Amino acid sequence: MSAAYVFFCLFFIQLFRMWGRKNKRDHVCHDGCRHDHNYAGSPGKRIISYSILVFPLLTGFLLPPQTLGALIAAKKGTVLTLKPAQPQAQEEAAVDRKEIVKSEYDENMNRLEKDSVIQMEDDVFEPYYGRISTDPQKYVGRTIKMTGFIYKEEGFQSNQLALTRFLITHCIADAASNRFLTEFDEASAVEQDTWLEIEGTIELT
Repeated sequence: MSAAYVFFCLFFIQLFRMWGRKNKRDHVCHDGCRHDHNYAGSPGKRIISYSILVFPLLTGFLLPPQTLGALIAAKKGTVLTLKPAQPQAQEEAAVDRKEIVKSEYDENMNRLEKDSVIQMEDDVFEPYYGRISTDPQKYVGRTIKMTGFIYKEEGFQSNQLALTRFLITHCIADAASNRFLTEFDEASAVEQDTWLEIEGTIELT
């Protein structure tokens, strides 16, 4: 939506430029001059100029935004499938992309091992999820706290749901859904795509 507002501003800037150009009179003619000055430009050029600005505005304001939710998560695969992980490459991806300095990364990973509650916050979600999914047995019995949206898959029991977050490395096309299968008695009453913050204990099923 922010892009639509930018185009909206550019539209008015271009509009004023075109209006000023239309009324500009720099050419000096002798008496009896009959050639076309083309101040306003041809109708075709004007239509193309306006269309370039109007079309993005219309699509930005009128088309509904595509959100990353349960529908997209369903296309990314089953929650019960764990992909083989390469710990070194996965955990240090943020460092390689210059998103975090090495010392801060090491400090965050030390917190994962020592904190009484594993806080799955935005800035540490990728390396924490990578390490936990690589060696889940190591974290059995640990308390974890995470915010995510609800995804329910066919075959889930009434007390099961998947607390899900998307991880985007470069763009929406490579978005990966990272999920924890979650069990609690009130799961059946929670609607799909609802955002929740859940604190629980890590167990293996």
